[in-house]
Amino acid sequence: MESPLSSDDDILTDILSRLPAKSLVRFKCASKRWQKIISSDPVFQRKQYQRSNSVISWFFFLTRCPEFCLAECVPRINSSLIVPLRILDFLPEQVCLIASSNGLLCCRNSGVDDVVVYVCNPVIQKYVKIEVPKDVNGEGLGFHFEPLHYAMDGSSNFKLVSISMKVLEGYSIHIYSSDIREWRTSKEFLHINEFLFGEGHAVWASGVLYWMTFGDVILAFDVEMEKSCSINLPVPKASWDEKCIGESGGILHYILISDGGIRVWVLNCELEWELNLSTSLTSIQEDHQIFPYDVAQKCGLLPAWIEPLGFKDGLLLLKLRLRFSTGDGNFKEACMKLYVYNLGTRALDEVCTLDEMGLFVGNKTWDRLTNHNKWGLFISNLKTLPVSMSFAPLSSA
Repeated sequence: MESPLSSDDDILTDILSRLPAKSLVRFKCASKRWQKIISSDPVFQRKQYQRSNSVISWFFFLTRCPEFCLAECVPRINSSLIVPLRILDFLPEQVCLIASSNGLLCCRNSGVDDVVVYVCNPVIQKYVKIEVPKDVNGEGLGFHFEPLHYAMDGSSNFKLVSISMKVLEGYSIHIYSSDIREWRTSKEFLHINEFLFGEGHAVWASGVLYWMTFGDVILAFDVEMEKSCSINLPVPKASWDEKCIGESGGILHYILISDGGIRVWVLNCELEWELNLSTSLTSIQEDHQIFPYDVAQKCGLLPAWIEPLGFKDGLLLLKLRLRFSTGDGNFKEACMKLYVYNLGTRALDEVCTLDEMGLFVGNKTWDRLTNHNKWGLFISNLKTLPVSMSFAPLSSA
């Protein structure tokens, strides 16, 4: 017969598992009993992970600019909370964000010499430092952590996949497994000579890592089977097309903005593309007055006046550049808005502006940006990561 104490613990575990991960960090101090449940109970960790994984935050950062991990956007009902992104301050050096997976973040150091990768959980402020061998340049780095495939006993089970280009040959593939704590070279080799797009960031979908290239193909690598292939895009790319890939329901999606419209394809089991959505930007403006497509269109002196920044779980993050002006080589005015478009419901929500990120012309943060990074915000250097925060365990690897 179950004891009353055990029953009470079950109730408390169920209640605590429904709370946000950041709140649980504070609640650990409430009592030794709470601390034990939050810090070491695998049942609690599993429940909390399952419930928190559906809550997506968006992290905004500048490409290869570690000092400007700009902000975290936490969606809320009818509004969004924008907070400065300082969650990586516990790491021993400045890093560039690479990937996120089920509550863990993957980062790399910002130096140009020895490559170091950090896998960390910012909620519990623990990290694993992984040295990268010289022949593994981390040009394209994929990362995945699947806690529900293992007993959540505090062990860290994740994989890193690095693809390194060999000139005129293709890509060699290197895999790091936390269970054996070492890198190894896969027998598989990607025989394709296309440079990686978007700083080599990979997308995970149902056991496969995908990388976009500057060509008309996407690179794919099945991590368990260690099989690779290249997948042709559904349509040839054009000069000013804006595109991204993302995952929803375990399926890879390809998003293309061109010719005044948004088109979305999904990749089926036969590795063939199926058109899932096609809508014009004008129709989105007609349905949502908060989306000033006509105003942004007049700001078309530069490319990427509208850009898909990221896609996850049916939500498409859009960057809309509204206006800017320069004089004497400096910005005089800058206005940009970010929106989340739900592909299923066709709902559109305004997320934030540059001002709400703390970036407006004349303030200290803006003035610290180089002209290159200021232009990068408007053209192509503003990047995002969809993140679900959890108490996913992490121990030395």
